[in-house]
Amino acid sequence: MRIAITVAFILIAGIAKGQTKLEVSGDLRARAEYRHGFGTLAAKDQRPAFFVDQRSRLIAHYVASRYAVKLSLQDVRVWGNQSQMVREDGALTAMHEAWGEIFFTQKISARLGRQEIAMDDHRIFGNVDWAMQARSHDALVLKYLKSRFEVQAGLAFNQDKPQLATTYYTIANNYKTFQYLWLHHNDDSFSSSVLFLNNGKQGGTIDDYKTYYSQTIGLRSTYAKKRIKPTIAYYHQLGNEADDTTNINASYINVDLKYQLFSSFSVNAGCELLSGNDRKPSKANRAFNPFYGTNHKFNGLMDYFYVGNHINNVGLRDYYFHLNYQGKTFSPALQFHFFQSDGLVTDPEDGSIMSRSLGMEFDLVLQYKFNEEIKFDGGYSQFIQTNTLEVLKGVDAGSMNNWAWLMVTIKPVFYKTPDPSKTP
Repeated sequence: MRIAITVAFILIAGIAKGQTKLEVSGDLRARAEYRHGFGTLAAKDQRPAFFVDQRSRLIAHYVASRYAVKLSLQDVRVWGNQSQMVREDGALTAMHEAWGEIFFTQKISARLGRQEIAMDDHRIFGNVDWAMQARSHDALVLKYLKSRFEVQAGLAFNQDKPQLATTYYTIANNYKTFQYLWLHHNDDSFSSSVLFLNNGKQGGTIDDYKTYYSQTIGLRSTYAKKRIKPTIAYYHQLGNEADDTTNINASYINVDLKYQLFSSFSVNAGCELLSGNDRKPSKANRAFNPFYGTNHKFNGLMDYFYVGNHINNVGLRDYYFHLNYQGKTFSPALQFHFFQSDGLVTDPEDGSIMSRSLGMEFDLVLQYKFNEEIKFDGGYSQFIQTNTLEVLKGVDAGSMNNWAWLMVTIKPVFYKTPDPSKTP
């Protein structure tokens, strides 16, 4: 399989050379991480973890006058998870992207196959590039692009294998189907997007199954004038959970203000509210679900909230402040978050209402650009928790929850069709 795909890359490069546009590139990143309380609180006397994670990609992107094709093969591994004399890779190697796009006109196209879907600030749909495996969907996306106005309509319908007599889906923790419509307008100072997502999750058994739908609709707008850039976003969710009793009624609000103090130095301040449930049974689910977003980007880098966790929980109120310096080669950033629950939390011992405060997080991120193809990133994060968070996470935590990481990224371009305008 791997040999066949590699040969295909070579053949594509050979036969397409000199035609419209071909780029064959790579993406190799290795990240060392020290974890003691990453993702959830560290228990008392818990020993820290340390490992090196790596992703290696080979990417071919070909664009002709009426169509485009992209193939992205990736290998994801932790150093040492195979012996030195391994016979096969197992599930380590996979096709991250494999899509074709047909250009019906200069404005209208259709992209089908395995592809990344990302829009706006990646809150609802994102490629999750921080994760070594990243995220991609098997979908059909119709596009319309005219000047500063863009429309996307996407749909997906998942099956784990070809079927003869059923559409029962057995892949856990994945959606059954979705349809979305995204409208985006952008000019020099103002941009705005509207998103509608109809998301289907399967419930029941192979003998009695059903697809349950939820709807997410919202607006995100940004205004940029001179040094100031305010952003506001609102989404609402309704519909049904994957059962016959639970209705959804949830909301999301984000207000952000960015101020450019100098050409390379800026500050961000804002708050993000994701509605949640009280810690008691209810027939309504008020917990907002960001679905397929790049959740590592939001609510602190230690991934305590919405990164494979905290779904259908008490929600979140995140008050944050960021300092950012963007240099030519060196770019540091400092982030502060103060977290509260949106829903009420009760003490498991006496049933009293607990404080909404969940804790604080400090994130330091450093980036050094070595050249156009190589960069180094690193960071340190510290979380200071409260008793309320310990109850939510079900952990009797120690006093130190921290995380440190160092990553190198290499993105070589192996071949790129020469620019005819620069050919002597």
